[in-house]
Amino acid sequence: MPVSQVFDRALQLALQLDLFSDLVTAPRTPVREPLATQPPPQQPLPPVAPTATTPRTTEPETPPPSLRTRQLRCGDQLIAYTLTRSSRRSIGLAIRDAQLHITAPRRVTIAAVEEAIIAKQRWILNKITEQKNRPARQRETQQWNDGALLPFMGTSLQLRFVPECKRVALTDARWLDLPASAQLDEAKSRLLIEGWLRKQALQVFEQKIRAAASRLGVSISSLHLSSARTRWGSCTSKGEIRLNWRLIFLPESMIDYVVAHELAHRREMNHSPRFWAQVELIYPAYREVRKQLQQYPISSLPL
Repeated sequence: MPVSQVFDRALQLALQLDLFSDLVTAPRTPVREPLATQPPPQQPLPPVAPTATTPRTTEPETPPPSLRTRQLRCGDQLIAYTLTRSSRRSIGLAIRDAQLHITAPRRVTIAAVEEAIIAKQRWILNKITEQKNRPARQRETQQWNDGALLPFMGTSLQLRFVPECKRVALTDARWLDLPASAQLDEAKSRLLIEGWLRKQALQVFEQKIRAAASRLGVSISSLHLSSARTRWGSCTSKGEIRLNWRLIFLPESMIDYVVAHELAHRREMNHSPRFWAQVELIYPAYREVRKQLQQYPISSLPL
């Protein structure tokens, strides 16, 4: 190739390189990394005021209905009492086994309960002394064999196991006949007898409640048997009466008194003089019978 052609070729290459030199040598624009976003500074939390600790009291606003034993000094006498909370509306006082038992509404304060004790302290102390000096009536050992005697409404029934007997039955107002199959099973005999006694008790109580309610001009909403170990009966403000089925062991006069007592609560839900006046309207001889009933603690009865 002639020298002139070589020179021209070299010049063209040089011009081409200069023309596109910006594509070859131009520095790249650096890509900036996005700035990391810094979290905003946290504001300091306001100081928390310390919570005042509420001291516990020995008597909460709404105490549970549990049994509590307390003592109160009245002059030179120290009276111990048990306190039971309930839904009743008034404070009730009772002396059982020479000890004061109080039932009070849940929101009644201890101060109010003790004011009631102080107001009744003479009656309370007299009753406690009376019961302490009264000889204890022990439960008599009840026999369940053939020929044994069972108290029933002031009389005695004689147990008799009869082969052809299918269920408990009263015969000639003096024999209580039982199936012979129960003779060798005392637990079965007791169960059969208790069932029969409960049935008799409900029938007797219904008749007496009906007659006494008519005499007083009141009504009840329901009558139920009770198995309580410390009380003979109860009556609610709604007219629900419960009578202890074990009253059937006692003389009829005592049943009449308890019926009168509970029905009187349909007029007076307390034991004020007005209440006892209502009792007397139904059963005028209640005072003497009431004293007699105190000689029969429920724990002394056969079942």
